[in-house]
Amino acid sequence: MNRSAKMTCSFAAGRSPRHGQVWSTDLMLSLFIFTIAAVVAYTIISNIVVDDEFEVVRAQAATAAELLVHDGYPQHWTAGDVLKVGITADGRLSLRKAHELGLLQYSDVRRRLRVNDDVYIYFTDAANNTVPVFGRCGVGGITVPTASNTTILPAAAIVGASHHLSDLVAANVTLPMAGYEALASGIAEREVVIVESSTLLPATAGDAAVRFARASLRGMTFVVVGDPGAGILGIVVNSTPTTRLTVQGTAGQGVGFALDEPLTVSGTIPTIETPGAAPAVDAAVSDLSVIALSSTGKIAYASWLYNDARVWYFATLDGLNTDGTPLADIIANATISMVRPQWPSCGAVDVPANARQVAIYDRVLPYHDRLLTAHVIVWRGA
Repeated sequence: MNRSAKMTCSFAAGRSPRHGQVWSTDLMLSLFIFTIAAVVAYTIISNIVVDDEFEVVRAQAATAAELLVHDGYPQHWTAGDVLKVGITADGRLSLRKAHELGLLQYSDVRRRLRVNDDVYIYFTDAANNTVPVFGRCGVGGITVPTASNTTILPAAAIVGASHHLSDLVAANVTLPMAGYEALASGIAEREVVIVESSTLLPATAGDAAVRFARASLRGMTFVVVGDPGAGILGIVVNSTPTTRLTVQGTAGQGVGFALDEPLTVSGTIPTIETPGAAPAVDAAVSDLSVIALSSTGKIAYASWLYNDARVWYFATLDGLNTDGTPLADIIANATISMVRPQWPSCGAVDVPANARQVAIYDRVLPYHDRLLTAHVIVWRGA
């Protein structure tokens, strides 16, 4: 081999190691840059996903809170027919609707509030104490510590010469009792109003019908015993003789009567026409439940909604149930539970430890002479 050939071979043999080293360095640098880019991209994407998740949760809380402070649909809904939850009536908190919301299954609460994640709703007063307007501390996916307690709702009795039921209720709670004229201006400021024994005279009948209709927009409760003396709240009296009353199905169990129980009642009592139907058609009546019929098939005891108010009608208190308990005592106990409901004392609300995204929306609602704050919490579990 000549000298030039040796030099060529030597030159070629000397280039290969240096070329491999350059290639390896470039590869390592490229991998390093790629790794850094991947980490940055992952971080950015993760933050975007987290932000998107929170936005979804936040939007659900905002929607639920907005729905809650409206009437809902139907306007005077119950747990059995609600399509969209809202717990106000006439611009104020409706205790009736709040109670109905508390009766819903958790899955139905979420569905009717347009929430896919977990949700919890509760109310507080100006001192930040939980006000259990649902009959419980709150509604939804959080359990809080509770203690047994009761509350006294604003109530009054508009009475005539006889007021047996009102006396029984007043023996257990403070209950203002007077004629219509004395209490007329404050009907709408009560949560429970008892109307007993022909309290409305012809001179006040028209005014009473208007006042009761106006008050009924606000989700309160009326307990009417006997003929009120005027056509109020869908009541049209058709007094009829009877030899007994028969409880209809399960409707009377909320009062304290047994399934299909016969009640010992005799004489002529002020039964009523079917509320809302002919001869006095009234579109304000809905959700009628017949509790007891007379021996002639007339309605003696019943419950219905008049606008947003729950109405209970009892033709008479005179009589006995099958075990000999006076009907007056049974109806009085049911009425006392309306005036003095079991509202627990409530502990702190703690979001579950596994919650990854939490959004809270507050809305203020008027309730009688004060403001309550509705808190809507929505979160996504791990």
